[in-house]
Amino acid sequence: MFFLHYGNDIDGLAIDLAARLAEPRDLAAVLSPEVVLVPHAGLQRWLQFRLAEQNGVAANIRFLRPGELVWNLLHAAAPILGH
Repeated sequence: MFFLHYGNDIDGLAIDLAARLAEPRDLAAVLSPEVVLVPHAGLQRWLQFRLAEQNGVAANIRFLRPGELVWNLLHAAAPILGH
């Protein structure tokens, strides 16, 4: 499932994401990491701290940059591209 959240209140977005990640998950997907798209490593580190602060822990989250996401989608569509 793909969710797009946008806005100009970064703290509010982080709180919304923390709440979303704290929701119970289906047992079939519990070991799959949640994928979060971030524009750069600095925001990733900040977001990890904020999520851990809100939820007590920030684990099993895979942070991707836009280019990584595009590459993963292209590779899934055409595995011949390599990895």
